[in-house]
Amino acid sequence: MTTRYVEAFRIPQSVGAGRVLMHNHIRHTINHPNGINGFRAWTDSKRPPGFQSCRCGWSGLPHYARGAFKCDTPAKIKQLTGVYIPRDAKRKAA
Repeated sequence: MTTRYVEAFRIPQSVGAGRVLMHNHIRHTINHPNGINGFRAWTDSKRPPGFQSCRCGWSGLPHYARGAFKCDTPAKIKQLTGVYIPRDAKRKAA
């Protein structure tokens, strides 16, 4: 497997051929940029054991995570963490 992390403060718009997109367990919004409040996303050549299809809505792309997640609103994230998540985060191809 070859891990490639999504660029900091970006949201992927596409996933390269032969790659799968994944994210970690940190609470996030639909447009949550990579690297904010510990949220991390990456691509790899195959899905790791224990990761399942994630239907949280993040990025608008098919992706995987370990466990079931749902996206929170920016207001909920701010309430829980004190971190504001801008709605207009930049998107970039992964």
